[in-house]
Amino acid sequence: MDDVKKLQIFLNTFEGEDLAIDGIYKKVDVAAIKRFQKKYTKEILLYWNITEPTGYVYIKTTEMINRKVAEKETKE
Repeated sequence: MDDVKKLQIFLNTFEGEDLAIDGIYKKVDVAAIKRFQKKYTKEILLYWNITEPTGYVYIKTTEMINRKVAEKETKE
């Protein structure tokens, strides 16, 4: 499964988004990532000394995604 599909599934499952699982990183996907980044400003954005989300899935965004998945797996 490609990375964009994994990202779309994550956002739908963990963040309640309703994204098409098509593997294409569209404006709606970028907007969903921006909401995620804004939700976790302290952990994602402030590391880079920024306050506005970028929509880019880079180091800190990926770390937070992985943390959320790991937390769920630990609870199960």
